Amino acid sequence: MKLYTLLFFLNICSASLSFSQEKIKIEYCRQNVDLEVSDRIEYIDNVSGNHHLLNFAKEEKPLLFIFNRQLELQQKIILPFVLPERADIRIIPFAHYYFIAVHSWYTAKNMVWRVDGEGNSIDLSAAFATLLRQQHLEPTNAYQLMATDRGLVLWYHTDEDNIEKNTLVMLRADSMLRPVSISKVMYDFKRDEEMLRQELILSGKYLLVVKTARSSSALELVKVNLSTGALVKNTFYSSGFLYSQPMVHYNPNDSGITVTAMLSDVGNYSSRWYVFMCRLNSELAEEKPVTILKKQFAKGTSTNFLEVDGYSSWVRFRSGFRLADNANLGNISLYQDYITPDSNRILSTIRPVTTTMERLSNWNEQDPGVRFSLLDTGFHIINEKRVANTRDAYTIRPEQYTRFALQGKEYLLVGQRFRRKWNGLLMVAAGKDKQLDYTDIRVFERNEYILSGAKVTSPNSIIIPYLHKHEAGLVKITIE
Repeated sequence: MKLYTLLFFLNICSASLSFSQEKIKIEYCRQNVDLEVSDRIEYIDNVSGNHHLLNFAKEEKPLLFIFNRQLELQQKIILPFVLPERADIRIIPFAHYYFIAVHSWYTAKNMVWRVDGEGNSIDLSAAFATLLRQQHLEPTNAYQLMATDRGLVLWYHTDEDNIEKNTLVMLRADSMLRPVSISKVMYDFKRDEEMLRQELILSGKYLLVVKTARSSSALELVKVNLSTGALVKNTFYSSGFLYSQPMVHYNPNDSGITVTAMLSDVGNYSSRWYVFMCRLNSELAEEKPVTILKKQFAKGTSTNFLEVDGYSSWVRFRSGFRLADNANLGNISLYQDYITPDSNRILSTIRPVTTTMERLSNWNEQDPGVRFSLLDTGFHIINEKRVANTRDAYTIRPEQYTRFALQGKEYLLVGQRFRRKWNGLLMVAAGKDKQLDYTDIRVFERNEYILSGAKVTSPNSIIIPYLHKHEAGLVKITIE
């Protein structure tokens, strides 16, 4: 039995960061669970009041560990199917149950299981096969399963032969994977000239499409009204520079959109990397002029964590090549973007893709510096700090991070590594004085914290899964 409960005030200085005083409460699960072998673990929060921890190992039956609200282990369940040797796994959560969707790489077969809060499971693989067959989809076709406030949605594209248009089909299904409704939306998409980067549903009313030219010399946004099909668009062109890592940030308060991307002069031996930013209104017209930040990767900086106060949540930029976020959900060590569930925010998203330029460019990987930046609504830097990340005694691990919102405040949580390979967590947020506050969260240093699996579980707390050798568990962090 392991029980760690800490309640303390922090006032620590490390690696030239000035830390604020934060009242943090840390509660570990009362018992770690044993794992003989693990390829991936998944955490699903608040399934009918319980917390589920799933362990996946290839060619083994998945293990389900159920914890109650007090993080006490209640039950261990062996799920009745074997995970293929190579497979994509996706968890689609709802309030009282969740789906486990497994796609085998070798056999091109799908398994879909529904699991409720008590661990009862139902095999819906046949129902899912029927659903695909009714839509004339093969198991190898590209599609996505998404959890929205209207239920489970199957997304896929048609008009593959139409080189000028793209049609997105959204089929809503019930908890038994029976079709309920279907809708389609069409927009201009030149397959020979453009690259689809992302599709997002905004407030359940609009589709936002992000795409770049295949040459990466242009970035375009298209907003489509899901009810009427009416659309507006805005295109940004560059001269001698290429777009990569495009992201959009939706503000439900005024329906405004903040666009961010990287600009680079790829092709030169000494590449330069800039941050592109622009604020658009609900009609995609420029509300704030385009701003180019030119010094975010100066002095050996490879990673920039950036937040626009009141406009966007934390975003990460990486100089050189970086796989698109969510590109490989099968590896628990990779970052998986996390956005606090909110019906007014983005409900669904197709995984971003990387362009040829992004796949081939791999400069500046040797630069270890990490920069934290806070911008005002005019995209002016009002506070930032750079950490050299060159000391053996202390290192920020920028590939291990997550972002979340508690009580209307945006937080960034990033991994730390101290001497003796001890682990820690650093929390960064904008304070009332418009300065960045850094809080060193003293978690148990031997655990490897899987920040990609963090979930907001109450208005002031998050729960994070962790690994320790052949054990796993959950830790709850509360900001009081």
